[in-house]
Amino acid sequence: MVRVVLISFLILSLGADAFANTRPFVNARENGVKTCIDAIKQESEIFLKDVEHQSHDFLAPQGKDVDKRPFFSMSFRAYQDAGISHITMVASPSYLGRRKVKCDVHVTETFISNRSCQFWSKDLSENQGFRASPLDRDIVLLENRGDTNLFTHYYLTEIQNGSTCLVTRRRNSYAR
Repeated sequence: MVRVVLISFLILSLGADAFANTRPFVNARENGVKTCIDAIKQESEIFLKDVEHQSHDFLAPQGKDVDKRPFFSMSFRAYQDAGISHITMVASPSYLGRRKVKCDVHVTETFISNRSCQFWSKDLSENQGFRASPLDRDIVLLENRGDTNLFTHYYLTEIQNGSTCLVTRRRNSYAR
């Protein structure tokens, strides 16, 4: 019931073209972002490539050093088995030296899964090498550190007496 109401609310509040394939990196590029454009494209494609979605992007006001400030994006996509997910991206220039400017990107995706948190924990641990650590009675952190520049975390929160799971996936990608 909650999911039906949430999906209906999102569709009504987003308007007729609610699930248009607008890409955050296209909006960023068209509005003057240069430094982070490749990182924005790479990270957004992990979550949004070839799926219907809607994005709301926010940049610094034009003429206010748009390429030197963070780029923010909030996207919405649907999964067949989990309904709507919310995906938040922040891409920010990193000044690593006198003339060396790269980009750091933080992406967080949240959705409610019909599968239990135990299912997610087992699947991520056994099949993808994540380590589980309890954070609270009903919250488990699964962590997978790739190289020293990419960190992925899953936060699993039991809801509805453990029959469903609130899943939050976070990726932090740091410039090299």
